[in-house]
Amino acid sequence: AHMRVRGGVLHLVSASRHLDTLIEGVDGGLDWPRADAPLRVALVGAWRDERVTIRGRIDNPSDALSRRATGVALSVASRPLELEADGSWGGSGETSFVGTLTAEIRSLSALKRLLGGGGAPFLLGDSFSLSGEARAAGEAITLSEAAVTASGQKFDGALTFARQGGRYAVSGTLAANQLDLAALTGPPPEFLTPAGDWSESPFAYAPPTDLDLDLRLSAARLQWRDYAVADAAGSLMCKAGACTATLLEANAYQGTLKGQLSVARGARGLTTQAKVSLADADLGAAFAELGW
Repeated sequence: AHMRVRGGVLHLVSASRHLDTLIEGVDGGLDWPRADAPLRVALVGAWRDERVTIRGRIDNPSDALSRRATGVALSVASRPLELEADGSWGGSGETSFVGTLTAEIRSLSALKRLLGGGGAPFLLGDSFSLSGEARAAGEAITLSEAAVTASGQKFDGALTFARQGGRYAVSGTLAANQLDLAALTGPPPEFLTPAGDWSESPFAYAPPTDLDLDLRLSAARLQWRDYAVADAAGSLMCKAGACTATLLEANAYQGTLKGQLSVARGARGLTTQAKVSLADADLGAAFAELGW
């Protein structure tokens, strides 16, 4: 079978994911020459004013329809996102897909708008890329041997992406040789004007309300501006509009540095709490570096 589409409309609906959207001006086609031959599809269209290209392949559609495993591939390309998956569709088992997954998110805020969400800035930057060995089961995707880049910072580890109770969640463990916090968080807000008065400029960051995070992080060298510590281990937890970043321990000034920063949405804005401890350290060296 050969089918061609020109100027069509693709209506995507999912009640469970609250998705109801149109891809308009669709051009492309579907090729399936024989029942035992691969099925290939290639489509180009406009999704919320963004040009989107979708290509896919099913090695043996007859096996897929009979709930037997078969090879599959999918690629999606747009300005905010490029995604490629290549592997095996699992048939009747609990695991639906096993294979390689690569994604580059050039703008997370633009992608959220494309999916119908808000474009609020995120704590850890706006650009991400990831790749690894993926296994999808139910509404969860586990990525092992993962390579992740966030705002130029590189991590290795494992991640799980899941949908739980209508919310999305990301959990996992990531490690970096060197981690620059300033590159992830961007410049701090300007609290004062040049005249020394309190700034009235809006504070753009707010903890995400539609995404839960449970991440364990480590870095051989952790840096923020002119300050650095070694062998840092910590966590980042976000749930329902509240985030807590914890430094479990790090080597600093011949001692042990620990700390915690919590930010939560409240009725009157943001609530922030912070605490830091430095034990068995060379306080003279610490004060000198801080300019005291």
